[in-house]
Amino acid sequence: MLSVYLKQHLKWDINNLVINATYGNLTALHSIYLDPLISHNTSVSLVYGWILGCFIPENLEINNEYGLTRLMLAPNFSPGTPAFEPQTITITSRVEIQAVANYWLWPSKPYTHRTKIATAGGELAGILFHGPHTNLTSHGTIETTLSAFDTESPTSRSEIYTNSHRGTTFLEVLRTFWDKGTSRKQYNPLANTLSEHVVEAGMLALLYAKDWAGLMEETVESGKLTMDESRWDILESREGYRKATRAENGSSRIQAHVKICEWTSRFRMNELLHLVIQPS
Repeated sequence: MLSVYLKQHLKWDINNLVINATYGNLTALHSIYLDPLISHNTSVSLVYGWILGCFIPENLEINNEYGLTRLMLAPNFSPGTPAFEPQTITITSRVEIQAVANYWLWPSKPYTHRTKIATAGGELAGILFHGPHTNLTSHGTIETTLSAFDTESPTSRSEIYTNSHRGTTFLEVLRTFWDKGTSRKQYNPLANTLSEHVVEAGMLALLYAKDWAGLMEETVESGKLTMDESRWDILESREGYRKATRAENGSSRIQAHVKICEWTSRFRMNELLHLVIQPS
């Protein structure tokens, strides 16, 4: 059994941190008032145990088979220190995963990181910052909020994927964060984003911010599709299928597909919800 506790005042700067154990725990606690432990490339693999705390990643790979995983992702945790450039964030488990990225720990600028989070048996809950690629997969519920910063090119394409085998998927994509302290040209990533959302059996609820612009197609094989038509120009509508656009200056695409709608859990939706696929 191996248990590792990374204290908040170690002041280490590590290039590669690798931890592998069958039984054990990893706890990483930091304070913004003390120099944190910095690991540029972190790889942690546990079978039975918990992984808790704050990680300052360039490349982060977490695999926790059967233990609790609760992470805070922070590329700039200590004031006055250079901000990291996250590259890859990969988190996998057979049970519940919780991952949170606090806005005030992410400097406002374009990011290029790729995020992949997958659980084979539990809920996936997150508040995440979206780079060019975010992929969320769960055999149960997905409940996630995504935020994106501006991009430096109008042709920069980003991708958002969700896939739930059985459960409710609730995804909220917030408005773009703009860097108000720069003179460079900034572009809206939500005007050029490819999104694919699949639910094998369950309910799908999507809420995209007002600055999303493009074409959306939704199909449901068994169930009811509901959307706020006042916010869309409907191009085609029939039982189990709808195609609609929003804004003329966007190249984004949403493809949403539900095979079998079932009640698994219910969310308190507000009036801004754009698309809900639910049982008939």
